[in-house]
Amino acid sequence: MIQNLREIEGNVTAEMNHIEHDGPLTIKGDIESGSFIVATGDIHVIGEVQNSKVKSIKGNITIEAGIAGVNSIVYANGGEVRTKYVYNSTVKSETDIHIMESAIDAHLIAKRSLFVFDGEGKIEGGETEAGIDIVANLVGNNTGVSTVVKISDFKQRELFAQLTRLDYQIKEITDQMSHLEKFIEVIRLLGNKVITLPMEKKQDLALKVKKYNELKVQMEKLREERGKLSIEQKNDDELERTIIVRQYLFSGVYVYMDKAKLPIQHTYSNVILYKRGIIIVGDYDKFMHRKKYSY
Repeated sequence: MIQNLREIEGNVTAEMNHIEHDGPLTIKGDIESGSFIVATGDIHVIGEVQNSKVKSIKGNITIEAGIAGVNSIVYANGGEVRTKYVYNSTVKSETDIHIMESAIDAHLIAKRSLFVFDGEGKIEGGETEAGIDIVANLVGNNTGVSTVVKISDFKQRELFAQLTRLDYQIKEITDQMSHLEKFIEVIRLLGNKVITLPMEKKQDLALKVKKYNELKVQMEKLREERGKLSIEQKNDDELERTIIVRQYLFSGVYVYMDKAKLPIQHTYSNVILYKRGIIIVGDYDKFMHRKKYSY
């Protein structure tokens, strides 16, 4: 039994006002236009989301039918999103997005990976953005519809922000320790004479020594955290970010890999675009063959 599960029979309508639930939520129908759904756990919708907002704070979102309507926003803050199709809607995930059939004129953002290949696997129009890789069967269409696919350094930006914050904290503590070191030096020079100082002065120096030792502990923790983040930053930077198109990549598609941009002017089949900052169009099967024997 799933703890604190709430189940709603039938459709959710705008007249039901905002639905907020602390835990997992199952809706056994559609979410009709104008609705607003928030749950802390997993959200499972048996039907379709129509011009509504759906957010999971810590869990995954599964919408069995699909997501439609320019006002639809589906956001998995703590997990992945799975659905059959997305039409003219926005879908965001802090991890992965899985779309079985198609994404048409959609705005998709996945901090890690985005997959559209289980069924028809089509990305047509709109803007699709992922942090590590995008995998689809078809990107664009034979009419040359404008379609944007991006690989962005989400993780690098987050790590840079965290490292910048840590560097600021380390500098602040370094400055405080430098100030206190003057008093530590006075104590060292006084040696045993320190006991002859007035009680108030001795207490003040003792507090400064205590503060200095506390700052040393904080500094060690911050430097340890910074070291871990630096390793994570290096490992993330070495990831092979890719856009994989298993069938056709059509003209009219704009590919972005970090700061590099490539307008697709011809139709390609079975291709992979890879390398951070440099876009190389190659044969997917040959790429996977090379990768298999590169270890």
